[in-house]
Amino acid sequence: MRLQLFLSRCGVASRRKAAILINRGKVTVNGKIVREPYHKIDPETDKVLFEGKQLKLTKFKFFKLYKPVGVLSAMKDSRGRRTIAHLIPKSYGKLFPVGRLDLDSEGLLILTNHGEAANRMMHPRYHFPKIYHVILNKSPMKVDLVRMSRGVEIEGKRTIPAAYELIGKEGSKRVRVEIVEGRKRQIKMVFRKLDYRVVKLKRLSIGPIKLGNMKPGEIRDFTMDELFNLLGSLGIAEI
Repeated sequence: MRLQLFLSRCGVASRRKAAILINRGKVTVNGKIVREPYHKIDPETDKVLFEGKQLKLTKFKFFKLYKPVGVLSAMKDSRGRRTIAHLIPKSYGKLFPVGRLDLDSEGLLILTNHGEAANRMMHPRYHFPKIYHVILNKSPMKVDLVRMSRGVEIEGKRTIPAAYELIGKEGSKRVRVEIVEGRKRQIKMVFRKLDYRVVKLKRLSIGPIKLGNMKPGEIRDFTMDELFNLLGSLGIAEI
């Protein structure tokens, strides 16, 4: 196994960042500093240390969680509010959420300890799609949905073109939204820009991973199909 991949598998950093750490001389193999990211090692017999601490392969975990309204997407909160950590069994180990949702929003979160996969899902460069079901305070005009789809300037920066489509007949207040960005409160801010208020927001999917028939507060292991589909869509060949 390549040293760069080994560091990533141990949860130290993404492969890109692991290569930087190796080049900086932060890693030793059997007592010797190695600066070549593609240096081959045997995880079973070679002793690899990062900044003096021996590394061991991490078993990667992927779960999907239905975050309910009133629960923070964070793992802890300084104000003592309820977080998703209260929904995750301690036996699951250290995980971090991908795809944050506001306190008053609900829907799909992905939980993982795979740093590179998490980074690719969140980084705007990868344009990873996310789909939402939104209910507004009033029926949106078609011309406004077209404007939103083409991009709207919020906080001095224009949003990337997305899909804003009415659900149901004319007069409906429900909208399907598909975006590839992850800017804070983006959907709510876009609607507010055109004088609409989001009454309810629910995330239905992140990439190929769908919320499906899950119930609020429920957490599920990825199926093998979900795992392969996610990694394939992220361009990650090895895990």
